[in-house]
Amino acid sequence: MAHQRSANMKPARLDDGDRYTSRQLLDFFASAKDRYFQHGCMDEVFVMDQLIETLQEGGRLDPSKASRILGI
Repeated sequence: MAHQRSANMKPARLDDGDRYTSRQLLDFFASAKDRYFQHGCMDEVFVMDQLIETLQEGGRLDPSKASRILGI
């Protein structure tokens, strides 16, 4: 038994480094909105605005509320 190697184990959950903060999401959506605006994609600008507004109001991006958040 002295020659057994240790088991390869990894955590059952994602590491906190794999998650995005609200600020990172806001920055990403704002950047995407600007790029869409520059290319004249106004429908996409509207969607980015909806996402930004939801996050700024402290809301969560709940998949069950996706239609309401996106204004569909």
